[in-house]
Amino acid sequence: MLSAAVPPDVRKVCDLPISFRSALGLRPHLKWKQKVGPFSIYDSSVSGCHLKPLTMIQMKNENSPMTNGKSSSISLIMGDVIKEWQIAGGRALSIGARTLVMGVLNVTPDSFSDGNLFLSPDKALAHAEQMIAEGADIIDVGGESTRPGGAFVVSPEEELKRVLPVIRQLAKRSTVPISIDTTKALVAQAALDAGASIVNDVSALRFDSYIAVEVANSGAGLVLMHSRGTPGAMHGLPPVTDIIDEVTSSLLSSISIAEGGGVKRESIVIDPGIGFGKSQEQNIELIAKLDELMAAFPDFPLLIGTSRKSFLGRMLKNADGVDAPADNRLHGSMVTITVAILHGAHIVRVHDVKAAVETVRVADGIKAIRKSGVSQSSSH
Repeated sequence: MLSAAVPPDVRKVCDLPISFRSALGLRPHLKWKQKVGPFSIYDSSVSGCHLKPLTMIQMKNENSPMTNGKSSSISLIMGDVIKEWQIAGGRALSIGARTLVMGVLNVTPDSFSDGNLFLSPDKALAHAEQMIAEGADIIDVGGESTRPGGAFVVSPEEELKRVLPVIRQLAKRSTVPISIDTTKALVAQAALDAGASIVNDVSALRFDSYIAVEVANSGAGLVLMHSRGTPGAMHGLPPVTDIIDEVTSSLLSSISIAEGGGVKRESIVIDPGIGFGKSQEQNIELIAKLDELMAAFPDFPLLIGTSRKSFLGRMLKNADGVDAPADNRLHGSMVTITVAILHGAHIVRVHDVKAAVETVRVADGIKAIRKSGVSQSSSH
């Protein structure tokens, strides 16, 4: 046993996945210290895996199961590995190298912050192209409002009427991945056929588990977002006692359903669902404790959407006690994005892409320094 031999400056990382051990060239139960790049790795069946808190493993391994037979560098920061999110068309998005920005495109008459602005295909396409020019990595197209407290249920036919013309044209004009924001398998299938490569399900398969089958058949990416109840009624639900436990257990159940439907683990992204069936305090708690939530899902990238949401309006109310309107929540949105990134979020879903891209660049730079623990000489 090597526990006594572990130096005091070595930080323990919870059991590394077998795939990660294999990628580093480690056997399951080494009983000696092994040097990998700048890291010293201590491993035994008792003491677990330990890594000195440095920044980077530069690893070249043509036979690594994590690099698909290609030479690559893998970044290890507190057990965090740059990996790929598998989406439709045999494509993949790099997760971990930098925070990705998903731009919101609501093709609806009643979304909470931009309803009716982009209902026509021409306006929707122009806005999508603007977000792409501003640096969006993904465009998330939605044809049914999920705003809590007042959204109308939309038929699959109406939803498809709204989203398909936009998805078809956008897929022809741009290579930026398109996500379909839907809770219906029929809509997901048609959108994927039209050129979408990701399904963003705010019900995490609670409303229609057959979405998993459509995702599996197409090889698409899948975002599983935690929510409680239905959009029209969730504000009336009593708050749960422990929101971290609730989100964790619910998402674990959804992941199990997704994998049971044939979805590959590397295609799944999770989302804690800020604003969906949570109290004001619980929304803030989830952002503040995002790293605790992520610890329960070490194999999955995390997406978070705080942009313009009502909890920000309440936090930013004016002197008369009136909530800030949706279009006056930009700065609050960017603060929450920054906090989420510093706590480990991999993807942020936003309405204001230009501001978010700039925020992400700064937050990613701060995050890199925090995790490296390396002092930089001052510069101005």
